[in-house]
Amino acid sequence: MCTIDVGPQLIIFITEELGPVQKRELAFFTGVPRGEILRVAALLAMKLIENEFIGYTDLQAIMTSDNPLSELTFTIASYFLCGFANLSLLGIQISVLSTLVPTQAEIIARIAPSAMICGFISTLQAAGIAGMLV
Repeated sequence: MCTIDVGPQLIIFITEELGPVQKRELAFFTGVPRGEILRVAALLAMKLIENEFIGYTDLQAIMTSDNPLSELTFTIASYFLCGFANLSLLGIQISVLSTLVPTQAEIIARIAPSAMICGFISTLQAAGIAGMLV
């Protein structure tokens, strides 16, 4: 019997290949210049799928590279990376709240994804406003 572990490869594919394609419209609507949209969308996908710390590490690597982001794009990216709306924290939120109130675990599990989406959208709004003020 042969087993194949595709978990890490699937996460890499989602965050590096599929994620930026889906998130480029969100990066555009926050005010990121056209030439930097895909790089910022990759950061946005990394933050949403994994967590904000990995996103900030990638942002630091981009800023110290030969082709850094513009000041406007760096400001927008810094603001939308600072939110806590990601899948790992969604799991933490569900498990902690379900432990605190076990009778409401089903309701918590049903409401938590929409709370994450609302937090993600509010972080994008803050990033867009910060981009308008720079």
